[in-house]
Amino acid sequence: MKIKTGFVTNSSSSSFIVVFPSKIKTIDDVKEYIDSSRFAEIVFSDAIQQKPMTKNSKELLKNLSSGFEYGNIDEIHLDYYRYMEYFAKRENITVKEISTNNYYSCMFTEELYTKINIRTKEYIKKFINDLSVEEVIYIFSYADDTQVGSDMEHGDIFYKLKHVRINNH
Repeated sequence: MKIKTGFVTNSSSSSFIVVFPSKIKTIDDVKEYIDSSRFAEIVFSDAIQQKPMTKNSKELLKNLSSGFEYGNIDEIHLDYYRYMEYFAKRENITVKEISTNNYYSCMFTEELYTKINIRTKEYIKKFINDLSVEEVIYIFSYADDTQVGSDMEHGDIFYKLKHVRINNH
């Protein structure tokens, strides 16, 4: 058996599919939507290094299907505990058995995430269909391996813009 004795991290990363009304040309185009000047500068720097996309871009579709979406919890995520109660009742078991019995735990988890994936695909399809052809899309990726990265990944910096957050764990 191997034992890890060094620093162990559980960092995460997320991609953000962000819709701007027009192509980003200056820092002011970003500052209008990002509250923090420091974050606006990072977003601007990341944006000018990429080719913006439209709703029909193949790259956009590839990124939107690469993980779990976190943009609208009400439309996508099932209430974990309510679904657990439903599952237990349907299987004629107790909720505790889901946690303690590996068979039921695996069955429950697989079923839950299958349903979440279906809802995610539906949400993404609607997200794309609701975009106009004039809107410009950029993809940003941030990880919580530094304080700034963590603030950008988890700080909802794109709240003034239409966006989708893809969890890349």
